Amino acid sequence: EHIGLGRYGDKIDPDGSEKAIKELKRVLKPNGNLYISLPIDSNNQIYFNAHRAFTKEYVMELFNDLLLKDEKYIYGKTVYNNYKKEKGFGTGLYHFIKK
Repeated sequence: EHIGLGRYGDKIDPDGSEKAIKELKRVLKPNGNLYISLPIDSNNQIYFNAHRAFTKEYVMELFNDLLLKDEKYIYGKTVYNNYKKEKGFGTGLYHFIKK
């Protein structure tokens, strides 16, 4: 979510998140588990040098070569089993397995 935004002294890279996700998938062994949390929102966007937020659809696209084992969503202090677009900004918690 912060990669490529320069917030922590890293180089500005508009594709930083996608590159990081590609690397995570590369080093994950077959049948390996990937647990990842990402800011979720109704649009893909950058909150000025703070973090990126992604739509659920884009997250699924980024990880389409992995098997989605489980997903949860946090809005405020409540955890939901399903994505709630109408809730706006939240956190997506994902468990993927490499095929």
